[in-house]
Amino acid sequence: MRSAVKRFVLWIGCMSIFLMGCANSETNASYLIPEAYTGYAIAVYNVKNAPPLTYEKGFAVHTMNEDGYFATSQPDMQYGTVTDQYFYVDQAGNRTPIDPTCIHTFGTGGLQSDKVNLLYTGIEVTDNCLEAFAHSSENFDDTQLRTIMNKVTKQYYDVEAYP
Repeated sequence: MRSAVKRFVLWIGCMSIFLMGCANSETNASYLIPEAYTGYAIAVYNVKNAPPLTYEKGFAVHTMNEDGYFATSQPDMQYGTVTDQYFYVDQAGNRTPIDPTCIHTFGTGGLQSDKVNLLYTGIEVTDNCLEAFAHSSENFDDTQLRTIMNKVTKQYYDVEAYP
């Protein structure tokens, strides 16, 4: 009984240290999205043979492709307070900040099988910008996410994640 109490106290202590570390962290990601793109924009981590992250002014750069994703070999993402930046990028490389009411963020997730072990996070971008859209918890569409993840796994692993 005593050892169970000690393990529990140790577990609480470890979790407290972990959570304090996360509370002081920031995500610091820049999402560069093709001009006029709407839909899901997913950053996928731990992708074999994908490029490493690059950084600009302390922000990890996520350059989304026309299919709505960015893949990196970086094993994991930053966690903590969301401090991300979102930009539309035109053909010449010019960046235009995206109105925050056009962005709906969603949490993180993972995809694991015998062939892949991926982590992802993402946003949805709309041209129907509203506060209600940005803060809604009802916007998630599993079909869009599965379509994008299938494109990633097909390109990098030659398998479909969701057949």
